[in-house]
Amino acid sequence: MPEIHWLFRIQTINICKIESLSIVEIADLISTELYIEYCMIQSTIAEKYRRLVPAAFMLILIGCTHYIDYKPDPVKDIDQWVENFANQRSFVYHYEVRTTSVYTEAQGVCLIGIGEHVTGVWRADEQETKFEYYGLYDHEYEKQNGHWADAVRGEQTDILTQIERILEFDEFEYLPEDEKYTYCFKTNAAFLSPMRRKEMIGRMKFSSRDYRPTEIWTGLPDSSVYWTVRISGYNRRHEIQPPILKWRKHTVELAGHSRALKKRLARIGIPHRVKTVGKEVEIEIPDYISSDELQRCLARVDITVSGIVDARVAERAVEIGDNKAPVYVGERIFSGRDVQGGRTGFDGIGRPFLELSLRKPYDIPARLLVEISDDMPQIVNVDKAGKMRKIRLYIDKTFHDMRILRAQLLQPLPDVDLGF
Repeated sequence: MPEIHWLFRIQTINICKIESLSIVEIADLISTELYIEYCMIQSTIAEKYRRLVPAAFMLILIGCTHYIDYKPDPVKDIDQWVENFANQRSFVYHYEVRTTSVYTEAQGVCLIGIGEHVTGVWRADEQETKFEYYGLYDHEYEKQNGHWADAVRGEQTDILTQIERILEFDEFEYLPEDEKYTYCFKTNAAFLSPMRRKEMIGRMKFSSRDYRPTEIWTGLPDSSVYWTVRISGYNRRHEIQPPILKWRKHTVELAGHSRALKKRLARIGIPHRVKTVGKEVEIEIPDYISSDELQRCLARVDITVSGIVDARVAERAVEIGDNKAPVYVGERIFSGRDVQGGRTGFDGIGRPFLELSLRKPYDIPARLLVEISDDMPQIVNVDKAGKMRKIRLYIDKTFHDMRILRAQLLQPLPDVDLGF
């Protein structure tokens, strides 16, 4: 009989690669998503990973602080959970739609802010039609008569837009007697049955582990028509490649910066070809990435972090959005030039963060004002105030946008003009 051991599995990599990682790298992965599986394995294999167990248990206690400390309030926190859903990195989904004439079933992978790959089937009048779509940025690829066609992206490859439309009214009622965290809501699903749209109901379930949506259902009470999606596999690493790939060329005046340009694009994950021609640099990227998106990714960005203080000792007052009262801040604590490293990740309750490593320790107060170039200033609460060289920022951005910001800070570029 094989011996029974605890086998730690980290979803983002193959278990066979764990042995080559440092403890710090393992900690980074655990802070993203770690789960423990009670497995039956051969003792000879288990022995290779036995040494990781004590360190991993210690890292659980460190990396999951937010999960342990967080005490959910199902009534007050629902809006925060819904907003956080749209800021994830990725998820897999299975959806069904039934109308009076058509039944649709599909499964897909969604990379938020980037694209999707979805396959499924339509059934109507005893006929069945299979379909497959790719959606990348504003492009959509559909197979027609055995050939792939490139068109403008629609909702069939944008599950997040479908979900946001269903939840448009944003009125949730907590149902404490149901399993997990379940809510009913006023739904926007007139497309299912326009004449009976006022009878439509909605139901949404969240995980009791990380408070992310697991299922959304909307339709008529008798389920004669409905739309439903089941969501899982959050924030795994996926790669979506278009079935047809064309390249677009841009020429910029960045002589001497081609290496930095390559690093910036690589950090963001944009496929590229970069070549220096005289005093200019030629950049080739896939045509599904628009010129506007490329300009955004190559933009020069800075960050300024200041402490929020009492008005009597403030250096300046900052107005944020429609807030009537300004925010009073002290002198600048650090800026982009003080950042020497960084990473993106998720805490134990699924919130994306940007963690910055600083060149020297700074006194960090509990409340900060974060100003990022042309973005609206944001107030950020720090988990633990004190002197530190590493700070974790929870800012109002999607994971994809945080990844772009990280690349902009860690790999500076001069001003880039694509000339369009």
